[in-house]
Amino acid sequence: MICRLMLVAGFLMPTLSVMAADGAAEEKVEGMSIEPGKWRITTTTTLSDMPQPMTSGNAFCYADGILRPENLHSEDMRADCEYKDKDIGDTYMSWKVECSTDAGGSKSSWTASSFTDRFKSSGFFIISYGEDTSSMTIEMVGKHLGDCNKTSTQTAQQ
Repeated sequence: MICRLMLVAGFLMPTLSVMAADGAAEEKVEGMSIEPGKWRITTTTTLSDMPQPMTSGNAFCYADGILRPENLHSEDMRADCEYKDKDIGDTYMSWKVECSTDAGGSKSSWTASSFTDRFKSSGFFIISYGEDTSSMTIEMVGKHLGDCNKTSTQTAQQ
């Protein structure tokens, strides 16, 4: 194993790289570790031009115990959106998503932290349409519920 220091949210954090038998570094999984199984995710969305936050909840199956940035975004995310600056560790992630159209676009910054049987994620958006700009904040809280039950959960996209 090789121990390295990585800058995370302004702090130097130790990270470990596992070496294969031939001495080459093994490929790192592109997600943070969570307890495999069924998860309840509660999402609270606050828009700058709306008086009340909106809250919703869904259940998902993360059978492999890996939470990826892509799992926290809609499956129908626009084709003109791009993930940038992914920084992924075993218990944290940060990334950005930028979307653009002829009429405007959006930029968002995200963070997520894992505590094995729960996780928290937040994103801040700046959205522009022509000369108008608004902002949005999304907070997600995940709680492990147990084993996956395929009849009552959605399988998270890989």
